[in-house]
Amino acid sequence: MIQPLPTDTSYRHSPDAGDPDCLCSRCAGRILEHEGPLRMYTTNGAGEVDENSEEYRYCEKCMAACGIISYGGIPEWAPGSHEIEDLEEDPEEGL
Repeated sequence: MIQPLPTDTSYRHSPDAGDPDCLCSRCAGRILEHEGPLRMYTTNGAGEVDENSEEYRYCEKCMAACGIISYGGIPEWAPGSHEIEDLEEDPEEGL
C-alpha cells in the first residue's frame, strides 16, 4: 500500500506520463511515457475532487518499493500478468 508521506510533493497540475513535468511525488524522478503512474488526489470536505485538489503521483519504481507492482509495470495480481507457460500444468509435477 502506498500513502503520501509528509516529504512527498503534491502537484496542482496533471501532465501525461512522458511529459517532462510529470514527476514522481516520492523520488522526483521523471515518469516515462511507457509507465502507468499511480495518481491520487486530495478531496474537499464533501470527499470530492475539485479545482483545489492536489495530485500525488508515483512512478513504477516507487510503487514496486511499496509492494504495489512487480517492477516492469504489471501488477502481480492483474489478469494476464503471468506468461501462459507459467499457468500450464506440468504433468511431471502433478499440478
